[in-house]
Amino acid sequence: MHFRILFIPLFLVGLLIISCERDKTPLGAGNNQQKEYPGHDFEWTADTLTAGDAFQIYMYDIWGTEEDNVWCVGHSDLNAYQIWHWDGKCWRNVDPKIQGPRASYLEIFGFAENDFWIAGYTSIYNGYLLHYDGSWHRMDNDELPMCMSIWGSSSQNLFIGCRNGIIIRYDGEKFTRYYTGKNLQINTVWGLKSGQVFAIGNNGDNQPAEPPMRYFYKYEKNKFVLIGSINQSLPGDDTIGMDLWGADMNSLYSPTGNSLTKYENGKWVTQFYAPLFRIYGSSSNNVFTGGYGSALYHYNGYDWAALHFNDPINESIWGIWCNENYVFVIQDLDNVERIFRGKRKKE
Repeated sequence: MHFRILFIPLFLVGLLIISCERDKTPLGAGNNQQKEYPGHDFEWTADTLTAGDAFQIYMYDIWGTEEDNVWCVGHSDLNAYQIWHWDGKCWRNVDPKIQGPRASYLEIFGFAENDFWIAGYTSIYNGYLLHYDGSWHRMDNDELPMCMSIWGSSSQNLFIGCRNGIIIRYDGEKFTRYYTGKNLQINTVWGLKSGQVFAIGNNGDNQPAEPPMRYFYKYEKNKFVLIGSINQSLPGDDTIGMDLWGADMNSLYSPTGNSLTKYENGKWVTQFYAPLFRIYGSSSNNVFTGGYGSALYHYNGYDWAALHFNDPINESIWGIWCNENYVFVIQDLDNVERIFRGKRKKE
């Protein structure tokens, strides 16, 4: 990664309005062509998160309740610029002013305007878990391993993916540890409306003597059960991905780094090939997946279409959040981040 010093005003709120074009060839089209489906056309506004006194601002994840209440989280060399809030007019940095060790944040997930959670880690790789209920609270007291992912059905039923192959459940009162038996990084945890919960972990740099592996788990009978694995070094075996999203078992997707796969009848089936590693949707008919080189795709319930910002900068997509009419996309620009706000065009 290249480093450069930027002298830019604190809020360089982008004035760049971009019409979104898309590839016309359907990808993974459904069978029912008679039904009316929403389009793939969005108008984009680009905002840059930067500060004159910060050397670096990296945003890793984004979440909101409405298009005028969106939060993104990550890392900066200054604590003040690791959490940002969009109020419908501009992005403002938010400092929770929590006493104790410095932290960086990897994921955010929530349930309401005054009920959301942020997972991360300290400089010594202890876990760090923040809850916002109208004010900020640190919840873990250094008792958790590095927290890498988070999902829940409520603040009384949270699952936190951690380092060392550990998944934590929080029931509103206590933390319960589940051990996968492998020294993994649990990079993603996701649950469905049915109550089913899944997780994906990889050994990565933790076990350099072993081949690169990914493991797929399901929460059953108060434990996480291994239901699939892949050796990433074998050609043609890259089916379990780096992220998870689904509304139900008919729409459980995982981007693998070079494709998008879908879980069908106990197997991962490739939908199409593209350099993807993040995914999020508001419903099974409104899903976005993104990754390397500004790759961004949208599913409308019938087909997948590639979206383009019509912008010469081709950098990675780090986070996505959407509702039915708006989508927010984090794009990494070396030392600063750009947030694209997409508004669905009326048919």
